[in-house]
Amino acid sequence: MTVSPSKRVPQTEARPDKRALPDRRRFTWKTLVYGDRLRRRRGPRRESERSSYYIDEYGAHWFLMVFGIMVLCLLDAGLTILLLTQHDAVELNPVMDYLIQRDLRLFAVFKIILTGACLAVLVIHLRHRAFRLLPTGGLISMIFAGYLALIGWELLLLGYV
Repeated sequence: MTVSPSKRVPQTEARPDKRALPDRRRFTWKTLVYGDRLRRRRGPRRESERSSYYIDEYGAHWFLMVFGIMVLCLLDAGLTILLLTQHDAVELNPVMDYLIQRDLRLFAVFKIILTGACLAVLVIHLRHRAFRLLPTGGLISMIFAGYLALIGWELLLLGYV
């Protein structure tokens, strides 16, 4: 059975909204607890997504890794300021050097915000590959190890090690 062109509903004609009743969804504390305990995305939905997919639950070890990186970033900012002000060190990064010349607090705030934003992007894409080569989780682990090495180097420069 075919419909003649004259009997078709024109695309510009508005169709009545079938959702005439008000939205019954309400926020309650039960909603928050239910959503926290019964998450849905813990793995890929389809077999074709096995190599890269988004999840809702990341695990405590990733939280600790990101928290550790942020603590090390804060420690790095403090040790950098200490090295620059008391030990005549030179900042090699031109962007950070510009911020240090303007204001030390601006440098520290920018460093923390930039690191946090980059980590947020990496955690969101945790089950993907960075640059199509390296698993993002491995990249986060490498950043953590790099910060540990940097803090060790700064402590060595300060004579604490």
